Amino acid sequence: MPNNWDLLLFPLKTINKYMHKNQYKLFSNRKVKRIHFIGIGGAGMSVLARIILALGFEVSGSDLRKNEITERLSLLGSDIFQGQREEQVDRADLVVYSSAVDPTNPELASARRRGVEIFHRSELLAELMRCKKGIAVAGSHGKTSTSAMIAWILIESGRSPALALGGEVIGLEDHEGWGKGEYLVAEADESDGSLSRFSPVVEVITGLDLDHVDYYSGWEKLIETFQRFIGRLPEDGSLIIESGTPDLDRVSRGAAEVITYGLSPSARVRGSRMSFDRGGSRFIVFEDDTELGEIVLGRPGTCNITNSLGAIACCLKLGVPFSDIADALRSFRGVRRRLEIKSETPVMIVEDYAHHPTEVAAALEAIRLTSPARLWCVFQPHRYSRTRHFFRELAGSLSAADRIILTDLYPAFEQPISGVSSALILDALRELSRPDALLLEQSSIRSYLETEVMEGDAVIIMGAGDIGHLAGELVSSPLIKKAG
Repeated sequence: MPNNWDLLLFPLKTINKYMHKNQYKLFSNRKVKRIHFIGIGGAGMSVLARIILALGFEVSGSDLRKNEITERLSLLGSDIFQGQREEQVDRADLVVYSSAVDPTNPELASARRRGVEIFHRSELLAELMRCKKGIAVAGSHGKTSTSAMIAWILIESGRSPALALGGEVIGLEDHEGWGKGEYLVAEADESDGSLSRFSPVVEVITGLDLDHVDYYSGWEKLIETFQRFIGRLPEDGSLIIESGTPDLDRVSRGAAEVITYGLSPSARVRGSRMSFDRGGSRFIVFEDDTELGEIVLGRPGTCNITNSLGAIACCLKLGVPFSDIADALRSFRGVRRRLEIKSETPVMIVEDYAHHPTEVAAALEAIRLTSPARLWCVFQPHRYSRTRHFFRELAGSLSAADRIILTDLYPAFEQPISGVSSALILDALRELSRPDALLLEQSSIRSYLETEVMEGDAVIIMGAGDIGHLAGELVSSPLIKKAG
């Protein structure tokens, strides 16, 4: 976060001062002045709130707890409420909610009762995308990092895109959200099927995997959702999709142009001759049979190389010269909580958002490539439905770590499911001959690590819940700093 709030506020104040209200004819020019966001402190909602502020609308919002995000939005001019009460939407002309909001939410119920217009967050994003050329990044894994790299490349190459990303990009904390350029880079969330509302000119799909089992009854429903998403492309639109995606031909059927990327020799934009160290990754990029040059990426792991290849393929399609792409990626510092290296020595501390078996395996592989003495993984399972469905697969992925610590499950907005807890994963680990795996309360993990971790080890704090604070605590721990 910038220390000088005036620098942060300047771009937005400038926009609000000189921009004609509703110049993009949002909401079909209906008289919308004030927009209220339920759950404004979340990553997906807050980025839309920033854009709406930048476009000159009044913004209010509520969340159960205030955080860094709500503090920033308040300083930018939003009215922020802690807790959710009916009267907080009294002045709103439009109320925005997400799938995480319970239908009985008092603010949502009040808006419905009073006849206030209500938008799902995907409807608002679709409305914004109508004003620009949309680049929508979807897929089961890697979409936040891939969309962040696309955004970074376009910014660094002078194209000033609008951004609706699902994570905080390091170095873009002060971006006002609504750039002057022709593109809108958006992360398209498949968790509730709402991505089929978007009408982008370019779609990037970072592979498919069955993840959101609370919504998808099976693989066929997932395929159908992505087929509808691809069906939104115009006749001259482009689909950029990871090579090796299951049912690739079936998923991409109907797209006028399909560009594949990845590490497979069959990919149109592919990476080769990879090398890794604690500083990140290096690899050579080919487009068809033409060698374009080397990419130096300050993030480890084949997962990050693959994500960057998706961004490279997209930006090449948009006409960005490869030399500009390479220069931009060299300076890319990553996304918070996506293999975010908090410290390198004497102990590597990493924070990561992984919560699905595929993501867990990829994150551990990435850190293993940095050659730690021992690889520790502290994992917080996310959601009852996911844990019930994937507990054996999660145990299999976690077993790649030298030391494993589990903590209590983070439920998100789900209700408990009988018999489902972190203990399911622990029992599965023991079946895999990992009796050393531990299940500890969050409050005791730091002290345990402080007595056990040694110089040269790597500790990855992993999960999509509230476990992330532990990484920062370990970085500042005097015992960790003296490890060994």
